[in-house]
Formats: sequence, structure tokens, C-alpha cells
Amino acid sequence: MIMLQQMIGQDPRAGQAMRLLQGKTPQQMRIMAQNMAQQRGMSLEQLAGQFGRKMPK
Repeated sequence: MIMLQQMIGQDPRAGQAMRLLQGKTPQQMRIMAQNMAQQRGMSLEQLAGQFGRKMPK
């Protein structure tokens, strides 16, 4: 987590995202990501693909 915070630096949007994620379980984070994807009209897998990631099964 500390390394991620260092990579984020002073970006206010990234800082807000970090505050949203702190204290969340992996399941809660997955639900948040699913909701974000749905709001954008895409699947969770498509959203992850935009960041060069694949969702674990």
C-alpha cells in the first residue's frame, strides 16, 4: 500500500480513489468496480482490460 501511495504522488483524483478503497474487503472493492463498469456501460472484464489487467475468476 505504501508503494502505491508513493506512485500516486500528489494526484488529487488518485488520492480520492485511495480514500475510497481504504478499509474495504476484496469483495467490496469488486462490487465497487462492477458498479463503475456498469455506469460506463461495460463489463468488469472490459474495464480491467482498459488498465491492461485481467479479472481473476
